[in-house]
Formats: sequence, C-alpha cells, structure tokens
Amino acid sequence: MSSSSPTLPSDTTQRVDPKQAKSPVEKAKPTRTPPSKKMPPQKKRVQQAEANQADEEEEFEEGGTFFERIRMLSGAWLFSMIFHLVLLLVLGLYTLSHISDDGPIFLTAGEPSENFDDMIDVPLDMTALEVEEFDPSSELLDDPEDSQLLSEVAAELPAVEAAKLSDFGELSNELETELGGSVAGLSEALMSGGKPSLFTNGGPKAKTVVYVVDNSNSMTAKKPAHRGYGRMETALVELAKSVNSLDESQKFYVIFYSDTAYGTFFPDTAGGYVYATDKNKKRLGNWLNTVECCLFTKASKAFEMTRQLSPELIYLLGDGAINDGSDKRLVQNPIKGARLEALGMNLNGKAADRFKAIAKAHGGKYRDVNLTEDGRKVLKQFGPRKANSIRGSVWGVKLPLVSKKK
Repeated sequence: MSSSSPTLPSDTTQRVDPKQAKSPVEKAKPTRTPPSKKMPPQKKRVQQAEANQADEEEEFEEGGTFFERIRMLSGAWLFSMIFHLVLLLVLGLYTLSHISDDGPIFLTAGEPSENFDDMIDVPLDMTALEVEEFDPSSELLDDPEDSQLLSEVAAELPAVEAAKLSDFGELSNELETELGGSVAGLSEALMSGGKPSLFTNGGPKAKTVVYVVDNSNSMTAKKPAHRGYGRMETALVELAKSVNSLDESQKFYVIFYSDTAYGTFFPDTAGGYVYATDKNKKRLGNWLNTVECCLFTKASKAFEMTRQLSPELIYLLGDGAINDGSDKRLVQNPIKGARLEALGMNLNGKAADRFKAIAKAHGGKYRDVNLTEDGRKVLKQFGPRKANSIRGSVWGVKLPLVSKKK
C-alpha cells in the first residue's frame, strides 16, 4: 500500500514591491481640509431655521398621531384654547344642574313688597287724559309710554324700609276677621251706618279722582284739648269711605302732603291712577292704616303730581295754611280741566280764604268740616296718629335725622 503525501496548496500570495508599500506612519496621516470662510450671524440663523423646519416636516411625514400632527401645525395656543373652552362648558353644565326648579328667577333694583299689576301709568304731556274703555277682564291699562308720568316725582322719594302696621293697622286686620275677610276691610266696616263720606259732593260722576290730603302734625294730637285731636283719623276714615263708593270704571289717586308729597301706596308708590276695584280698595285701606303725620305743610310737590295726572275731580282737605306758597301759585295757574272741591278742618279766616280761592279758581266750592262719628270711633278705640318731628322709619323722609333742639 503506497502512501501518498498531502498536496500543498499552491502559493497564490501576491507579492508587493517594497518601494510601493506605505509605511504605517503614512497611512495614519490625517487629511487636511482647506479652511472655510466665516459665515455671517444673520445668514447662519436663517440656515438654522430652515434646517429646523425641514426636520419638523420630515418628522411630520414620517408619521405620528393625529393630535401630534395638529400640534406641529398649530402650536400650543390651539390646545390651550380648546382646553379652556371644555373647562368652561363643564363648569356651565355643573352650575345649571344645581339651579333650583322651584320657580322662575326675578332680578329687581329695589325691594318691592306689593304686586303692581293693578296700577296705571299716565302720560307726561299736559293734554287731557284719554281714558280707554273699561274692560272688566283687565283692571289696568298697559301702555309703556305712560310709565314716566309720576316716575320723576316718585323717584325723589328716598328708599325706606317696609312700613309696619301701627295700632290703626291692627284695627283693619281685626275688622276683616270679624267681617269674614271683607273686600274693603276697615272702609266697609265704618260705612255700615250708611252715612256718606265728607268728600261726597253730589256732583257729576268723574272718571278720574285725585285726593290731596294734609298729613301735617297739626292734623293729630294726643290730648282732646288740642285742636288737632282726631282730625287725621277722620280724614283717613272719610277718604276710605269715598274711595269705597267709586265703581270699577273709575280711577283714583291719593296724595298726602306735609314735609313732602306721599303718593298712593308709599313707600311702594304707584306710578299712576288705580282702578277702583275691590282688590285695590282693600289694598288702599291697608295702606291708609300705616299713614303717619309729619312736620311742615308743604303742598308744592303734591300739586305738581296732581297737575301731571290731569284729573277731572280733585278733593283738597287740610286744617291750616300751606306754608310754601304753592296755594297762591295754584290759584294763579289752575289745573286745566279739573274741578276742585276744598274741605277745611275748622280753618281760621285767612286760611279758609285761601282754600276758597283755590276752589273758586277750579270751579268748585269750599266746605268747612269737623270730626265725624266714624272718626271719633277709631280715635277712641285706637288713639291718635303718630306725629313725626324727625325722620321716622318710613314717614318724614325730608325731616332731619335728629332734633335740632338742644
């Protein structure tokens, strides 16, 4: 058996010429680059911005969520706006869900305690008042242009707290209970004897009636020996009886004068005439129970309000001379289209002459009146009206807060 020696591979290694081979030092030798020119800062910033924009566009094209793409396009302001809108919507829904459903919400600029649905406004011009046909289904005339008639005068009366019923007011409540909640309350109870009111004159029926009544301190007194004892009680009772005798087609307005003028339902003063409905008669009776007397006898504002109302009939009742000169001015410039009946509570000669002159200037008459049986009845049971020499809680709005006497 013959053995064969292994075959060696042929030498295929390429031989390199030692002259052509590079030394290690030459291989590691770095290549020099020519120095670049210095770039201006402005051009550098522009190139950097273009590079950043290119990077963002490349990132947008490569993918990502929808919101990430929107964020790239619009910036952070859009997300801030959307976030705050969503927050406001959530807060609004939460607030609405906690509002009570007990009833409607009313916003007011004052503190009304009565419903004014039964009141009528009167225009400001000096022309005769046009009375619409009375509709039994509606007690009021609803004309938005009439709202300014007495608003300027009533606005001068300062806001005061709600009136509290005096002893006289308690009489109305007791009588209403005894009469089973009668419509006219005190007025109807005192008219049970069938005697007509002092204000009744037997003249033609007037569609609009204004009562101007003195409520100065001289109209009341604590002692029977004083000349003013019982006058205010008589005036209030006779006024209630007169209004109670009006029918629903007639309208009325009441103004008291002393330190200033007090319109119907003061301090919630009516802006104009009130229809003589049962509801309004009852409300008037309750309001008359709160009337108090005040210092001074100034009728200027009361006559101004009366002139604005342009009534067909005026009743003027007082017990002394008006001390602001307005009675003389009224004689010189009478209220057109109005007949005035003057009633004096035991006036002396000069004061009576002034009242007579007012009545004559308006085609009316003067009558001297005194306490009535119904007035004495109220006075005996509940005492005289309160007299204010300083500002009270409701009445005497033009009086000083404290007495000037030392």
